[in-house]
Amino acid sequence: MPTLVAVMIRTKLAVGTLPHDNPVRLRASRGSGNPCAGCGEPIVRTEPEYAPQYNDARPVVRFHGGCYSIWDAERYPVAI
Repeated sequence: MPTLVAVMIRTKLAVGTLPHDNPVRLRASRGSGNPCAGCGEPIVRTEPEYAPQYNDARPVVRFHGGCYSIWDAERYPVAI
């Protein structure tokens, strides 16, 4: 059974508010207090923050570590 965060991320991928494509690089830093693109909760300074980087002008997306892992796995689900 998928978690609530996984369902939220799948929905955001389906409606296009989260990207499917591979980033050109991944920036990792200390949490900035900004909301996570996956779950919407703030990423506090005691948590790592992951921000996929692209070569275009799209808005920055930031993730908690766990939310980033879910997004990365859900971007291209395996067909059965």
